[in-house]
Amino acid sequence: AFADTSLSLADHLLQQAGEALDGHRLFVAQHLIDLIDEAGYLSTPLLDVANRLGAPLVEIEQVLGVIQTFDPTGVGARDLAECLALQAKEVDRYDPCMARLIDNLDLVARGDLARLKRICDVDDEDLADMIRELRNYDPKPGCKFGGEAVQAVAPHLFVAQRKAGWAVEIN
Repeated sequence: AFADTSLSLADHLLQQAGEALDGHRLFVAQHLIDLIDEAGYLSTPLLDVANRLGAPLVEIEQVLGVIQTFDPTGVGARDLAECLALQAKEVDRYDPCMARLIDNLDLVARGDLARLKRICDVDDEDLADMIRELRNYDPKPGCKFGGEAVQAVAPHLFVAQRKAGWAVEIN
């Protein structure tokens, strides 16, 4: 762990924010990035962030929109559906059928294909292709990056071999 020099998700996002934003918008982005978890999700309501920063909600939403364009695709989403939608938009696959499929992830999880076909207005082959494509998206885009740095543990005891045997010392 000490040799691990990989960039954390927050550092990666902050680097991109520094290139894309400036001034107060960069400050808002830094705050939002601090709230993004290791999986890449933002679970804090935007209204709470706006109140805490004393900024208009529309500005918070705009800055989050910029963060959601950063690499990895899907980061900054507030739920799984938004994460998958961001990834579908990235590959220009977010059409009305895919949008309805993503809006009904509970039916995908239950395997209710007949109902999904009706909702999405597609045939068996198209639905299978859409679900296959959906499974290729990353539900936790932030996990590609290292988490928090591992902290060194200080030992309580030191054990050392001496000429006469072993010595145990309290740290």
